[in-house]
Order: sequence, then structure tokens, then C-alpha cells
Amino acid sequence: MGRAIALVACVCAPVVAAAAATPIPLQQPTGYRDYCDGMGKVAKRSCSRGHVPQRLWRQLSFPPVGPHGECPVSKPHRISKRFAPVLGSKPMYVGTYGSAGNYSAVEMPSPAPYGSPAYGTGWSITKILLTMRKELHQPLLIRGKRLDDAGWLGFSGPAGHRPFAAMQFPSTRKGIDEGKFKAFGMGVWATAPGCYGVQIDGKNFRRDVVFRVVFSS
Repeated sequence: MGRAIALVACVCAPVVAAAAATPIPLQQPTGYRDYCDGMGKVAKRSCSRGHVPQRLWRQLSFPPVGPHGECPVSKPHRISKRFAPVLGSKPMYVGTYGSAGNYSAVEMPSPAPYGSPAYGTGWSITKILLTMRKELHQPLLIRGKRLDDAGWLGFSGPAGHRPFAAMQFPSTRKGIDEGKFKAFGMGVWATAPGCYGVQIDGKNFRRDVVFRVVFSS
């Protein structure tokens, strides 16, 4: 798990807090190269050109929660001794790193402190891991939204300094080696705490993951 944390450490939040700002708009997705946004020229070569097939852009569909409804968070469970409990079901899982030991939540410093990729954007950010079996080879589409009020999730690669409305992965992309699994470090962005859903679409499946976003000062 240490390697995974190191690779996504650039979305960690250090030091001095920023004043609240009007959130910048979500960037519209362009394709696989969005994951390498913010990386240097050499690193960007690791991201393929192209985008997921159009049929993967299925409608976002989550059960309504409402402002005072109970968030139907996904239940954490272990799929390997190599890393912490994850959310989701085969073949796709999300590792949240947890909040106060609760792996059905992610914690974001708000406002984003100086040095954070989200500093001055009006968003807050934390890191997650998209995890799957190594034998899974198909394009993937990741999107999300808030379930208990209006709002969206944004996504970025490990070096991203702006949130995209979706993140796309080609079937050929290699991730962090975690034994029988591979993982991709991502930044997940939000403008408010609450209940959020992530929808993962593959060629022949769809998986939903629900977690809480918790803001810390």
C-alpha cells in the first residue's frame, strides 16, 4: 500500500489554508489523456490517445436520497491482505483510505490548503484507488454525483490541478502492482460534504459505489 500512497501523494493536502473561492467549472472529458493532465511531457506518453466507446456513456442512475435521507453507503470489505478494505463488488473496487477509520467515507481538507492541487479552485480534493483484478482488460469510464443534494464529483489523475467530469481508462493501461490486483491512483474532487455516488462503466458491466465526503478544517 505504501507504493500506492507514494504515487498519489501529490493530491495530499499540506500547510496553509486558502480562502473560500467560487468553484471553477468541471472540465469536460476529452479521453484517456485526461489522466495525465498536469504531468510532464515524458510522463504524458504513458497515457494513450483515444477515448472509451460511446456505449459506455450510460445514464447516471442512483437511488434518490434527498436532503435528510440516509446515505446508502457501500459496505467496506477486504479483497486482499495487501491493502485496506475497499468498496464495491467484482470486478471493480474503490479504496477510500477512510475517514477516522470509516472506509465508507473520504476526508477532504476545506478550504483546500496552499500547496494542494485544489488550492484556489473552490474545490476540495482527496485521493482514492481504483482497484481491479489484473486479468480485467477493457476500457473503463468513471463518473459521479452528489445524491443528497445538487452537486457533482470531479476526477483527476495523480498530478491533476483541475477536476474533470469523468475519467477514462484504456484496456491496455497498466496500474500499480498489488499482487493479483492492479490499482490506479486518482484525485476525487467535491465542493461540499455529503453523500456521493461513483458509477463505473465497463464493456459488459456497471458498478456503483456510494460513500460520504467529510470536510475537515
